[in-house]
Amino acid sequence: MRELSPVRKMTFGAALIAIAVVFTFLAKLLTINALPFFRISLTPAVTVFSSIALGPVYGALVGVLGDLIPAFLLPTGTMDYNFFLSIVYALLGIFPWLFFQLEKKARPFFSTPWVSLGGMVLLFLGLCLVVGLTDVLSPFGEDARWIGLGFVLGTFLLSVLSFLLVWRLSPPSSLSVDRRIPSLWETTSLSFLSEAIIMDALKALAFYLFYSMMGGTMGDESFLFYYASLLLASPINFLVLSLATSAMLKAWSFILSRHS
Repeated sequence: MRELSPVRKMTFGAALIAIAVVFTFLAKLLTINALPFFRISLTPAVTVFSSIALGPVYGALVGVLGDLIPAFLLPTGTMDYNFFLSIVYALLGIFPWLFFQLEKKARPFFSTPWVSLGGMVLLFLGLCLVVGLTDVLSPFGEDARWIGLGFVLGTFLLSVLSFLLVWRLSPPSSLSVDRRIPSLWETTSLSFLSEAIIMDALKALAFYLFYSMMGGTMGDESFLFYYASLLLASPINFLVLSLATSAMLKAWSFILSRHS
């Protein structure tokens, strides 16, 4: 099968950057004032798709420029541009391609729903152990541990619900006909890892480092505060990321078939 020419890749890449910028603009307009970093956006899905379809260089460019351009064209505060986020979005544009290359030899394993579901179980069991057996939430009060456990359980149940919706709306299928494109459950596994590692943990770290360096009231919050705030939206973000990325990859598979 013939690959897209460099000119076509550049054209698609430019179009995806424009789409990512528009989605980021929309997310910025819907930002909650009390939590300026708390937003639900399709930009991560476009970045993940760019990484898988066009490669890590295009993925990183789409991720970085999709965040950088709106930050300067539509500033929302005196500390609007977080340069640590550019690193996070660059990693988001590289990780999906790298993950897909590494798991190609075990595609039947990753092409089942149980990998994603098992990852969710392990992640939230780990969170329960951290919250229940350590004093990480002690600064938030005497009842913070029980509230934290309830929060973790609620988030887990919402994540499972999101996972079941993905399963329901996009019925499981065999391996992708075009082996250059990940199957449904490969995409779901990839989306879950991207959300858990990059969009939750690393993005929370980016906000914590940035506000700590810049000072101000936001710099008084702990990493746990940022992580918990992002984790709150993770079930919805996981659902959006999985469904949107799967839909775009199906369209991309059709485009590639026209060039076979």
